Amino acid sequence: MILRTSPSTADFVLAPIFGAWAAQGIAWSQSGLSGHTLPMSASANQLAVVVWLALVARFALETVAQEWYPNRLTLVSSGAPEAPGSVQRLTAVIIRALIFTGIAVAFYPLVRQLWFSVGVIVFGTLAAWENVQGRFPNNRRLHRFLPAGLPLTVVMLLAGRGMGAWLERRQPEPGRRLVEGLVYLALPSVVFTVLALVGREGERPELKWWHRIAAVPLVGLLLHLMFGWFAIS
Repeated sequence: MILRTSPSTADFVLAPIFGAWAAQGIAWSQSGLSGHTLPMSASANQLAVVVWLALVARFALETVAQEWYPNRLTLVSSGAPEAPGSVQRLTAVIIRALIFTGIAVAFYPLVRQLWFSVGVIVFGTLAAWENVQGRFPNNRRLHRFLPAGLPLTVVMLLAGRGMGAWLERRQPEPGRRLVEGLVYLALPSVVFTVLALVGREGERPELKWWHRIAAVPLVGLLLHLMFGWFAIS
């Protein structure tokens, strides 16, 4: 049997955008972490473009390789890896929480809001475990209407942007607003994690041609939310 796992359209669109966004954020954050302005921060946008081009090229080459050399891929494929055990998964959760806490303490004091954020990370990871999901009811009708992929990404960014604007009006003091943001900016993630947990399985509407056309302005909105490339009146 020939193995074919070519990247989807979403891979070509979302993965390079998120990679570029992450690279830009890393470049910007280096000055804050080091305590003084670094030359890298001034080149954050250029770095984002380079990473975006590299990821697009990577997916394009992967697609060419899988279409032209499928037999070679079948020979070198070892099949699907075994699912990790509970100990391995739990260890990964602990390590992820420790890494987040270790980075966050450079910017935040050890307050209860920070521990709430750590709890959100742990909850989001545990909610993806099959044995945990089985303890919750599943609403198949809810699953049909839950956003996923590109729409979910845009909805989450819009929710975060709206929550941030509300928090800025609510708390004028920057230091306090930074700490409270650990809770309020995490709330959209908590809500959608719970919805996905109780609406995790079911049938999705069939993808039509107009869905693909509607994705074009969504991509534009996504770019605006991440990079502010387009002006929206």
